[in-house]
Amino acid sequence: MNPLDDPFDSSSGLPRPIPPVPPRPELFASPPSAPAAAAANTPIMDFFQKRLEALERELALERERASSAQALLHQQDALKSEVESHLLSLSDQLRREKIEKEGEEAKSHARGRVEALERRLDEMNATFAQLLREAVSRQAAPAAGLPVESLGAELTVFRRTIKDIADQVNRWRDEMKDLPALLPEVRGIASRIPEDERRFEDLISRRLDDFATKLQGTLSDWERRHDLELRKQDDRLQSLVDELAALSRMWEEQGQSIRQEFLKDRIARETEVSDQVAELAKRLDGVARVQADSGTAAESVRETLARIMNVLLAAPKAKDEIIVELEQEKADMMRSMRERHEQLRATLEERRQIEKTMGESLLQLSDELEKERALTRAADARAADARGETEALARRVGDLEKALAERDTRALALTAERDELTRALVAEADKVSVAIAERTAADERWHQRLIELQRKVEDEAASTGQASAATGELRAKVATLSEHMTRALQERDAVVARFSDWERERQRLLDALKQKEGMLSMISGAFQSSLKKP
Repeated sequence: MNPLDDPFDSSSGLPRPIPPVPPRPELFASPPSAPAAAAANTPIMDFFQKRLEALERELALERERASSAQALLHQQDALKSEVESHLLSLSDQLRREKIEKEGEEAKSHARGRVEALERRLDEMNATFAQLLREAVSRQAAPAAGLPVESLGAELTVFRRTIKDIADQVNRWRDEMKDLPALLPEVRGIASRIPEDERRFEDLISRRLDDFATKLQGTLSDWERRHDLELRKQDDRLQSLVDELAALSRMWEEQGQSIRQEFLKDRIARETEVSDQVAELAKRLDGVARVQADSGTAAESVRETLARIMNVLLAAPKAKDEIIVELEQEKADMMRSMRERHEQLRATLEERRQIEKTMGESLLQLSDELEKERALTRAADARAADARGETEALARRVGDLEKALAERDTRALALTAERDELTRALVAEADKVSVAIAERTAADERWHQRLIELQRKVEDEAASTGQASAATGELRAKVATLSEHMTRALQERDAVVARFSDWERERQRLLDALKQKEGMLSMISGAFQSSLKKP
C-alpha cells in the first residue's frame, strides 16, 4: 500500500495535512507586452531638448550668415555692373576718339587731295603764263602800228592791273609773315597733345590700378572672411559630431547600466522567488512525511483490526478474554485515535495557516512581479522613446550636414563666380590695355601726321619764298615787257609817221590788246588762286 494514499499518520495516528493547491501557471507566465506609454520627461530628455534648441539656434545663425553671403553676392553683382558700365564708358570714349581720329585722317586726306589739285592748278597757271609769254613774244612784232593813245590807256590799265597784283602779293606776304611766328605755337600744340594724351592715359591707368587694387582687396577680405567662416563652421560641425558621439556613448553606457541594474533586480527577484519556492517545497515535503506517518498508523490499525477479526473467529472459550482484551485495546485505540485526531486537527490548522501564508506570499510575489513587469515595460517604453529621440537627433544631424553640404556647394559656386568675375575683369583690363596701346599707336600716327603737316607748312613757306622770287622775276619781266612796249610804241610812232593806214593797225592793236587783257585776266585769276592757297 502506498503510504501517500493513507490519510492517517502511522506514528501518531493523526490524519495527514492536505497539501496546498499549487499556484496557477498563469501567475508564472510572462504577461503580454503592453503598448509603450508616454514616459515622463527625464533629465536626459531635458538635455536632449536643450541641445536640439541650441542646434536650431545655430541653424538660424547659419541661415543669417547665408543671407549675409547672399547680400554680399548682390553687392558684388552691383560692383560688377558698375565696373562693366565704367569699362563700357571707357570703350565708348575710345571709340569716339578713334572715330574723331579717323575723321581727322579723312580730313587730312581731303586736304592732301586739295593740295594736289592746287598743285595741278599751279602747273596749269604756269602753263598759261608760258603760253602768254609765247603769245606776247609772237605778237610783239606786229604791234608796232597801234595808236599811241590807245596803247597808253592800255598800258595804264595794264600797270593798274600789275599794281593790283603787286598789292595782292604784298598782302599775301604780310599774311605769310605771321606764319613763322605760328610755327612754334603749332609745334607746342603738337608737343602738348602727346603730353595730354600721356597724362590722360596715366590718369586712366592709375584709376584702373586703384580700382583693381580696391577690388582685389575687397575680394581678398571676402575670401578671408569666407575661409574663416568655413573654418568656424567646420569646427562647430566637428564639435557637434563629437558631442553627438559623446551623447551616443553616454546613452549606450546609460542603457547598458539600466539593463545591468534591471538584470540584477530581476535576478535578485528570481532568486528570492526561487528561495520561497524551495521553502514551499520543503514545507510540502514535511506535509508529505506527515501524511506518510499517518498512512503507517492506519496500516497498524488495519493490522489490529485483522487480529481482532482473527480473535473473533477463534474458539468461544477464549472469547470473553479476547473481548476484554479487545475492549481494553479498543479503549486504547480510541484514546490514541482521539490523540491522533487532535494532532491531525492541529496539523490541518497548521496547514491552513501555511497555505494562507503561502497564498498571501504568492499574491504578494505576484503583485511585486506585476509591478516589476510594469516597471520593465515603462523602462522599455522610455528606452524606445530615447531611441526614437536619438534617431530624430541623428536625422537632425543629417539635415544639418546636408545644410552644411549645400552651404559648401553655394560657397564653391560663389568662389567659381568670383574667379569668373576676376577673369572677366582681367580680360577687360587686357582689352583696356590693348585699347590704350591702340590709342598710343594712333597718337603716334597723329604725331607723325603733325610732323608731316609742319614739314608741309615749312614747304609751303619755302614755296611762298619761291613764289615771292617768282613774283620778283615776273616784275622784272613786266618791266622788261614795259620797256619792250615803250620801244614798240616808239617804233609804232615811227611806223605811224611813215605809214598812213593807222586805223587798220589801230584796230588790229586793239584786238591784240583785248587778247592780252584776256591773258592778263587769266594771269590775275592764276595769281589770285595761288594767293588763296593755304
